[in-house]
Amino acid sequence: TKEVEKFINLPILGFVPFFNFYKIESNEQDNDFITISDILENEEISNNLKFIFEETFRNIYTSIKFSKSDKEIKLVNITSTIPEEGKSLCSLFLALNISQIQKKVLIVDTDLRRPSLHKRLNVDNVTGISNYLVNKDSDWRKYVQQNDSYKNLSFITSGKIPPNSLSLLESNKMKSFLNELKKSDEFDFIILDCTPILGLSDALIISNYVDATFLSISLSKVKKKVSIEG
Repeated sequence: TKEVEKFINLPILGFVPFFNFYKIESNEQDNDFITISDILENEEISNNLKFIFEETFRNIYTSIKFSKSDKEIKLVNITSTIPEEGKSLCSLFLALNISQIQKKVLIVDTDLRRPSLHKRLNVDNVTGISNYLVNKDSDWRKYVQQNDSYKNLSFITSGKIPPNSLSLLESNKMKSFLNELKKSDEFDFIILDCTPILGLSDALIISNYVDATFLSISLSKVKKKVSIEG
């Protein structure tokens, strides 16, 4: 982590220890997407290990809240340099653990290219944020779903994959939607799970609308040169 901090010249909010969840047998046919239930309900994972993992994300949330003294950080997006660095799983675990400390959390899958939130939560992706952005419907609350196991956790899936995600993300309707979220009292914290930044503009566009952007870096996964260029 010291090396990461040195080369990207940004503060480190936390360090997530590596757990090989992909050894867990998934209920999904697609084993690339381990569901949250596969992890949290698996008896092979010790309670001590789960506690360490939960505390890690709660400490990250504390770091987020204390990282800016002059403004409230309520709406954030989480991205990575390249795909498969664990940003989506980290985004969801962060949302889950914040919801457990009596905070109302909303997580939105704004990765309209390779969405995964619905797979992690084992729900359908028939309608989501993309549907809201292309429809005339002005009520985004119709697209919010509630998690059965975590009463303080709400989510919006990506919806149908559009032919041009950029046009939706930089639309006036998207800006209005995010502004409403920031002003709303319905949620204490909102997380946007974005695409990786290398070669894509989606997360950079979203970063203009949020209070903070967080970069997930997987050690021994992304090359130093690539991360700096990104």
